[in-house]
Amino acid sequence: ERGREEMAREKADAAARVREQAMAESSKVASAAAASQAEEAARQARDQEEAARQEEEAWKAAESEKARVTEAAAQAARRSRQEQEEEEAAARREEEEQARRAMVEAEAARKAEEESRKV
Repeated sequence: ERGREEMAREKADAAARVREQAMAESSKVASAAAASQAEEAARQARDQEEAARQEEEAWKAAESEKARVTEAAAQAARRSRQEQEEEEAAARREEEEQARRAMVEAEAARKAEEESRKV
């Protein structure tokens, strides 16, 4: 009977060792699965961070382009106003020159009229 008890104990011990080994393997598999899930979560977090960074860069680029276009439009408007002011000033100078010539011609005509009366 002792032999049977020992055999039964050995079988129970062997079964316990197999069970412990299976649990250890199961734990390893679970750890590997958890590690794989953690790696996937980290990858997704990195992808989301990169997407957010790219979105921010795109927004900054759009804001920069908007500012550039606004400044270009303001410069064009300033140039247009300056050109218009220059054209108006040139037209005034031309009118003033024509008026001065007309006065000189009128004065010359008046003097010529006076000279013709003297004779």
